[in-house]
Amino acid sequence: MTKEIPIILAPCCVLIEGHNYSCIYDLQRNGIYRFSNLYRHLFCKDEITKNWNILVKSPTKKDKEFVDSLLSNQLCVKSEQNSFFRPIDTTSYIQRSCENAIIDRDAKSVYSMNIVANQLSSVACEAVCIRYFKTVDMESIENEIEAFNDSTIRHIEIHCVLSEKISIDRLRVLKKYYGRVCSFVFYSEKKSEVVTVGNNLIIVMKKYGIDKYKMCGSVSDLKMRAQTQFYIESKNYNNCLYRKVYIDSCGIVKNCPEMTTQYGSIDEEGFQLKSIFNSAIFSKCWYITKDKIDQCKDCEFRYACMDCRCFLKEVDNPLSKPAKCKYNPYKS
Repeated sequence: MTKEIPIILAPCCVLIEGHNYSCIYDLQRNGIYRFSNLYRHLFCKDEITKNWNILVKSPTKKDKEFVDSLLSNQLCVKSEQNSFFRPIDTTSYIQRSCENAIIDRDAKSVYSMNIVANQLSSVACEAVCIRYFKTVDMESIENEIEAFNDSTIRHIEIHCVLSEKISIDRLRVLKKYYGRVCSFVFYSEKKSEVVTVGNNLIIVMKKYGIDKYKMCGSVSDLKMRAQTQFYIESKNYNNCLYRKVYIDSCGIVKNCPEMTTQYGSIDEEGFQLKSIFNSAIFSKCWYITKDKIDQCKDCEFRYACMDCRCFLKEVDNPLSKPAKCKYNPYKS
């Protein structure tokens, strides 16, 4: 008699249970495999190894087809040594006060980018996204990102409209001298596409225009991410607001572009971003996880979807589902 080899969920995958459906997130390949909870009974967690075992004793034809599809998609593995496999550790180790910042610039912006770089370095910020709501040329971009040369910033993303003042060839040179720049996002283009320009510089073309009032809160399957870092953050914190800061085109500091609470001006004398980060009011939304939010807590996509606390279905309920989310896990 042939011995049945045990099947377990692949170590790079996690099982997320929803009300009517569940998902397997492939955190290694950024994939999401959704299935009906009619097959949920096939998964059994090993209380010692914490692995998900997949039961195949006396399977129905549909059960077998389901398990075969998992195997063919490399979402599970056959192994007699499953004790060597360990699930992903979701413990979060944060060493920085600030993970990233959004900085807006327009024709009326006068605050110094050098001051911004110093303030962000005081909270050990690692990444910035600079959004230009004006026509901008290469020289202006270079002058502003030069302010981050002696800062804690390691990743810079630029958002703007591509004009005749910006040369793709010049971007290659810019990347050579400013290694922190990792990507450009250009708006109002003829088609949407992603282009890699040598030395790990990514250029994203978007058909729609750049509009600060439409960039927050949207929920779409196109924006979902099954990535390890994002998954761990979503399990432990609010994945939109945790350790993040926004500086508007006038230099006003907020949690995010759409929140109304202001904490002062970045170039105001005596202003200290570090003190703001240590305040209870600034961090009050940091610990609102998907597992606490109405409907989201029963959604199979909850750890792959960005949460928004600005646009709520119930304005007076801080745990309300995002207003721009049209998915209902109870009716799917």
